[in-house]
Amino acid sequence: MVVGPASVGKTTLVTRLSKLYDAPITVEYAREFEEACNVDDDELTAFDYERLILSKFSQNEHAIASHANHGIVFS
Repeated sequence: MVVGPASVGKTTLVTRLSKLYDAPITVEYAREFEEACNVDDDELTAFDYERLILSKFSQNEHAIASHANHGIVFS
């Protein structure tokens, strides 16, 4: 999992790595959560991050569980 502040190149890095390793990318959900709840990065708590991870796991589960990913999923 790649975590960091906004606009530092996380999505670009993950996209390039996924192409290099022919591995899937899971959906980005922190930005979606922030927009829906009208909060900024610095306003998120550890509880918010835990809630984000648990709530979106099922959406990414197919990529994580797939044998086609060669054991690698970029998130």
